[in-house]
This record gives sequence, C-alpha cells and structure tokens, in this order.
Amino acid sequence: MSSIQTTFKAGTTTSNTISLFINDVKTNIYYFTVPSAGKTVAQQQQEAFTMQRLIEQGAIYPEDGNWEGFDICDSSHFTIQELVILDFDPPYANKLLSARPGAKIGPADHQKIIASYLHKTEWTQYSKRLIQDRISDRVGIRFGSYGYGIYFI
Repeated sequence: MSSIQTTFKAGTTTSNTISLFINDVKTNIYYFTVPSAGKTVAQQQQEAFTMQRLIEQGAIYPEDGNWEGFDICDSSHFTIQELVILDFDPPYANKLLSARPGAKIGPADHQKIIASYLHKTEWTQYSKRLIQDRISDRVGIRFGSYGYGIYFI
C-alpha cells in the first residue's frame, strides 16, 4: 500500500461538517460540529478519528484504490478461515449473513453447515466488521432451531 496523508478539513458540500481527506481527496468519513443523530460532537469525533487511525494502519481501504467518497460502508471481501459456535446473540450491526434452511437444525447439522462456509469468500462492508475500535477478522455462528446467523466478533 502506498503512503497516505490524512487530515480533517471543513466539509465542502455540507455545512457543519469536518471531513477526512486522504492525499487531498475527500472521503465520506466526517463528523458534525454540532450534535447529530443522538451523538455528541465528541462521540462523532471519536468515531471519525478511529476510522482515520484504521486507515493509517492499513486496516481499511478501498478495494479499487480510489479514496474519493470512501466510507466504512464500502465493500470488503472477507474469507472465512474459522467459525466459532456462539452461545450469545452478537449485535445485529455485525451480522455477515443469515440463513433459514427450511428444516429444523440440530446439533448433528452444525459441523456440516460450518464446513460449507470455511474458506469461502463473502462480500461485506467494513462497518459490519467494526468491533469497538478495530476491524475484526474473527467470525462466529449462532444457531437457532430453524436458522443461523454468522457474525463478526
């Protein structure tokens, strides 16, 4: 990955925003200078600064190399290396996918379902991989009686 320069500057299209620029290209990562969507300015800044740090570390980036308009809802392809069976319900925002096979699922089916996803590449968004202040490479599966969900953990 080539070197990048990141800086926050006043937004050019929306009032009351401070946008992240990468190599002088405006992204779609920003924060408002006023409370917005139930978040204080400090909370918005913390999220934006976390994104900046993750970009600087190379943890998130546009797959096509174009930073213009990039945000954490952009595409991220992810290959499942391991699936951990979960005994809790992770946040919906971290769900990679869900399935309802149409028949009751029992413990005898779990390993076959897990094996069907291992080493498979799935499309997702960076926002789904965001766990607290990091991009997750770990996934787990939560089984129900008639379906399952795969989540970033």
